[in-house]
Parts: sequence; C-alpha cells; structure tokens
Amino acid sequence: MNLEELYEQNPEVKDLVNQQIQDQATTLAEKTSQGLMNKNNELMDELKPLKQKMKLLDGIDPEKYREMQQSIKDKETQGFVDKGQIDKIIEAHNTEKLSWGQQYEQTTTELNGTISTLKSSLEKEVIDNQLLAALSPIAVDEPSLEYLMMKTRGQVEMVDIEGRMVARVKNGINGDGSYKMIPDLVQEIAGNELYARFVKGTQGTGSGANGSDVPAGGNGAAPKTWAECKTVQEKQAFLKAQKKTQ
Repeated sequence: MNLEELYEQNPEVKDLVNQQIQDQATTLAEKTSQGLMNKNNELMDELKPLKQKMKLLDGIDPEKYREMQQSIKDKETQGFVDKGQIDKIIEAHNTEKLSWGQQYEQTTTELNGTISTLKSSLEKEVIDNQLLAALSPIAVDEPSLEYLMMKTRGQVEMVDIEGRMVARVKNGINGDGSYKMIPDLVQEIAGNELYARFVKGTQGTGSGANGSDVPAGGNGAAPKTWAECKTVQEKQAFLKAQKKTQ
C-alpha cells in the first residue's frame, strides 16, 4: 500500500502529517529568522567601526591614503616616530616655553622698576626742583623750607602738555581760566596767614599806626597793584587788602 492509498483509507492521517509538517516548517522558519536576525546584528556591530573609519576617510584619495599609511610604517621602521623621542621633544618645548615665560616676567618687572625710577627722577626734576627754587627765596630758614615743601608737594602734579612735562597745581584754575602753576601756588602761600611764621617778611605783620592789618613799618599802606609789589611783605599786604574789599 502506497502513501496515496493510505491517505484515502485514513484521511485523518493525512491531516496529522500535514499539521506536523507545517509545525516543523514554522519552527524551522522561526529558528532561521532568529538566526538571520542575530547574524544581522553581529554584522551591524562589525560595520559600526568601519562606518566611523569611512567617515574619517571621506574625501581622501585612497591612493594617497595608502601612501600615507606606508610612509608611517616606514618611519616607524626607521625609528623616526618613537614615542620616547616625541616625549623628549614635548618636554623640551614645554621647558623652553616656561623659560621664555619666566624671562618675560623678569624683563617686565625690571622694565616696570626702571620706568618707576625714571618717573621719580623726572618728577624730582620737574616738580621738586621747581618748588625748591620758588620756595627758597621766601622761606625763613631750612626747617621752614622743608615744611613748605611738604605742604605744597602734594598739591602739584606732573602732566604731559604737547610732549613737554609740566608741573602745575592739581585742579587749580586761575581767574582767567588758565591752569595754576608753581609760581601761583607760592604766591598764595606767601599771602596765607597760616604760613606767616615760615615766610620771610611776614613775621612782623600786625596793626600799623592807622590800625589796618598791613606790614608794620613804612607808611602802612598796601600797594595799589600787584605789579607794584616788590617784596613778599608787599605781596602779602596786597592780598590781604584785596580780601577786605571782596
């Protein structure tokens, strides 16, 4: 009896066989599909680094790339690309860079010191010497001169006017709008009662015969104009008279 005759006599056997065959085919298909998926995932994982490399090589001539690779290998073989040598070069570079940085800081410090010294010397030449020359004739004695220098030094500054260093009174403006200079400051000192004891010709200042506050002696009258003032005493008398008329 062949298979066809068996199926005709027993139809349920044919259905059972067909079901088994279908189940086996389904199982085989599932296993095959899962296997293919696993293999696909493995291939995708392997392709990831290759894709990254391809991105890096994008736009590079393959022939030039091969030549570059060969050149690197040749240099490695010849010992030109030696990690120890590279480390030494980097260390030497960093050492040289540090040395230059230290030299720059040292040079900058020295230059700043030189500039400060030159500035002090220039201020002494421009301010101190001018004050000394202007105050010496009116100071009573050496201590008085030192005191007047101390009181006036902080009121004077050195400024650059059209390339020329000039000493002038800080924030000092004359009535005509011009800057107050050292002679202007000295005149104010000479006419200020606070400094009378330190200025020549002002210690004897008191009430004259007519009761006015002018230098004692003489005719007791103050000069009418500043140009007429010949001495410090006359200048002080003139300034006091001007204050009384204001």
